[in-house]
Amino acid sequence: MIQCTAALARTLQAAFGEPAGDYRRSRFSLARQALSVFYAAFRLLEASRIGLSIDADMPTPGFREFHQGLIFDRVDMLTPEAKAHYGLIHLRAALRCALKNPWPG
Repeated sequence: MIQCTAALARTLQAAFGEPAGDYRRSRFSLARQALSVFYAAFRLLEASRIGLSIDADMPTPGFREFHQGLIFDRVDMLTPEAKAHYGLIHLRAALRCALKNPWPG
């Protein structure tokens, strides 16, 4: 997930043409949580339908590491294991985001 940093604040400011207030930051945070939940549900369902047993404690690469692998074609998303990893990574990201206040202050 995009970390809640000055870089994110600059990205949101560029997108909105002005500094993003609490309402816009909250909407952005909710949207990325919803997308992570969708990706998790879709990929985990797909992996389970192929016959892979999903272990919630399965070790996975980190969020950024896995997505870098996708970008540089080091991850084959046609394999059930990659689908399960993708789903678990996004599930964990959504839970992490939901359990903390992404905009302290």
